[in-house]
Amino acid sequence: MRKRIILFLLMSSTLVCCGSNIHKDNNLNVLDYSSVWTCYQNDVLGYVGENYQRFYFFIDSIKANSKDTLQYKVWGRYRIKDAINYYVGSIRIAEGFAKLPEKYSIVEDNPLSGIQVYSMVSEWNLNAIGVKESIKGKMTSTFYIHQGKVFFDDLDIECSDSYRNNQFIGTLQSASGKEKKCRWGTFRIPDSEELDIGAADFFPDDKYIKNGWQSYCNAYLEGTQKGWEIENQSHWTLRPDTLQLKTPAIINDPDGYVNIREKSNVKSKVVRQIKENELFYFTPLFKTEWYPVYLDENEPCIGYIHQSRIKTFEDFPKWLQEKVRKKRDGGY
Repeated sequence: MRKRIILFLLMSSTLVCCGSNIHKDNNLNVLDYSSVWTCYQNDVLGYVGENYQRFYFFIDSIKANSKDTLQYKVWGRYRIKDAINYYVGSIRIAEGFAKLPEKYSIVEDNPLSGIQVYSMVSEWNLNAIGVKESIKGKMTSTFYIHQGKVFFDDLDIECSDSYRNNQFIGTLQSASGKEKKCRWGTFRIPDSEELDIGAADFFPDDKYIKNGWQSYCNAYLEGTQKGWEIENQSHWTLRPDTLQLKTPAIINDPDGYVNIREKSNVKSKVVRQIKENELFYFTPLFKTEWYPVYLDENEPCIGYIHQSRIKTFEDFPKWLQEKVRKKRDGGY
């Protein structure tokens, strides 16, 4: 396997399930599972269709639902051939978790040796923005708990040739209503026996390389850090604006308007007001509830809006959804 730096932490804690199927730690703090889905994103591999066409998938931001702790809202992008689409959707964690065998690392005196690992299943419902495509399916993930936080399970990443995580099995539905298989995962892809002929690492069969796998093969055979950097960068360099997600939105406020602030706090100067059903764009960010705002996809940021004041594409009036679809081309 390619060498990866693994940070091993200290000690462990126990998962508990408390009232209303809300998952909390021993101190009754609600656990956040978003880090499980956002680790190793450059190592996510996927395909769509029976011909194993390469599918690129990326998460830009995840936000937990403060009222329903098993529900998350997710934004990101995916690519098939030369089409890059943005999506917005939801992730819902199934109520029951399964205990897996304890994990032991090849690192001597690793304090995490013997830690309890869990498996969870989550339901994903994603809708492309501006095109009539949707992705639905289930993901199986493994994780462990340490000091009240949830961590992606990479404990045997260096010693297991079959290592994999975040295994998604679902379908992609196009505007015509036709469904195609859609699969992705971290380091390996589920349901990919005919495609994946690799031993220690994923490697595509020669007969499928023309279906989007050439840059991966080049990086793998070259085996250099630069080769892998080029492979990872190639995911989103088809258009200059794909490096920063800009999601269409309208305001969510009974007053009929929202103030856009110069800086990311409520005391900052108001630079503009956005009114009901007035289209704007924002970029979802991690670890903050204030998002940068744009009047158009190609214009600079004008200020910041609190995430509670945002409605995204799936909540638009139908006439406005059609307007956005006509404005943004897409498809493949």
